[in-house]
Amino acid sequence: PGNVLRDTDKNGKKVYEFVCKTHGAMHYARYNPNSQSNVIKAVRYRRIGNLHDPSQILGDNCEDLTSRLFGVKRLSVEYDKYSMLPYDHDLISKHTPITIGDKSEDLYGKILQTKGGRLSYGAWNTRVDGEHDKKVDMLIFYCISIDGKIIERIYIIPKEDILKTTSIHITKNPTDSRGNPITQKYEKYRVIDKDLMRRVNEIWRKILEQNRHDDI
Repeated sequence: PGNVLRDTDKNGKKVYEFVCKTHGAMHYARYNPNSQSNVIKAVRYRRIGNLHDPSQILGDNCEDLTSRLFGVKRLSVEYDKYSMLPYDHDLISKHTPITIGDKSEDLYGKILQTKGGRLSYGAWNTRVDGEHDKKVDMLIFYCISIDGKIIERIYIIPKEDILKTTSIHITKNPTDSRGNPITQKYEKYRVIDKDLMRRVNEIWRKILEQNRHDDI
């Protein structure tokens, strides 16, 4: 009994089922009717373009960016299902050469999973343990400026490296406060194609502009 959560109304009536605290915190947030992350409200707000949760807005924008950039479908929109999908996008159906680190790779036939994070305290962070069971080949991580207006970096990381960790941490500066170099384990997966980065930010600006129009 001490390891469960139960929501009740003001009269003491239970409004939904017991959920294990250890393994069910996310479940609690998703199904608690008072939570910003409530899945029913999120679906309704997405349908009418009225999302309020900044993390959901950012996540949707990043998925939209991947969709437009690589010509892949956003499956949550395609199936009107915004949770519990095995991946975010369908596979890349065109030959798509891209420079990742010091190597050129063709993303043809790959399935990408999208993540994005704003710069905070000099670093970009995102949890990836929720992606371990996803049926994807690579994770694309958009590193966004602190004001949310610019994609500063992109990393495309193979699934096998995602399985080795629960979160990704990338510092903006290559050295610490004393000038010592900081090991950047994901730099070999950084996209360094300047033309692609320009295109990415052109698309990102259009997405942000579209959001402003939706708010009117």
